Amino acid sequence: MKRTILTVITLAALSITAVQAQQTIPVSPTPQPGSPGTATPTPYPQISPVPIPKAGPGSGGPP
Repeated sequence: MKRTILTVITLAALSITAVQAQQTIPVSPTPQPGSPGTATPTPYPQISPVPIPKAGPGSGGPP
């Protein structure tokens, strides 16, 4: 008789913990812009360096 009662109590406790475990599964939220791990757009456009014109013959040489 005692075994039957203990078995019923044990099974009830296991079923309760299983239901609670199913309810606590977190749902992954959609990533918000600017959250860690996401690429953030640069606030200013990228400026490419202007190539320096090469000096031709007769310009800027020593006297």
